Amino acid sequence: SRNNRDLNGVFEQMSSAVLDVDHFSSRNQLAIQDYLLGRLLNGRYETCDEFNQVGRDIGLSIHGSCFCVLIMRLSMPIADMQPYRQAIEQAEFPSCRSYVRMGNSNDSLITVLEWEETPDDTQLESAAEHIRTLSCFNSFSAIVGLGNPVDNIKDIPVSYNEAFIAVEFGIPCRVNRYS
Repeated sequence: SRNNRDLNGVFEQMSSAVLDVDHFSSRNQLAIQDYLLGRLLNGRYETCDEFNQVGRDIGLSIHGSCFCVLIMRLSMPIADMQPYRQAIEQAEFPSCRSYVRMGNSNDSLITVLEWEETPDDTQLESAAEHIRTLSCFNSFSAIVGLGNPVDNIKDIPVSYNEAFIAVEFGIPCRVNRYS
């Protein structure tokens, strides 16, 4: 709708202005990254180019052809999720790129995984196991939910909803068959 286009234009202008400030803080950059990834999870982008045009100023770009969403929910809310976010951001996921976003509450982190080709079940389970290993290494307990892979950026919300349902119902890691 026209209002959405107007809001997107305003946001793009604001993010460009903020990025031009000499003393741009990493906290502001993370807030913008969270905002863009939130829009991605809600289906606001139809193509990778559309997302990349907005994300380029903060170094976010997506070029893969397959995506899935992984949600890690901690066993209890904590005041500062930043160390957990950094642990996931710095982790090397096998054969894919990752983008981390804070959840809407202080108890979850949402990761969009991106592959060049459709991953097999082993690669999907490896990504979830990687998160479980990180949680053990960093002494926190977490439930991990993993959505099905999707082959189009506009379908990322489907994978997000599947991961959310898996976490919400306490399923430690559920990978639905990709068809």
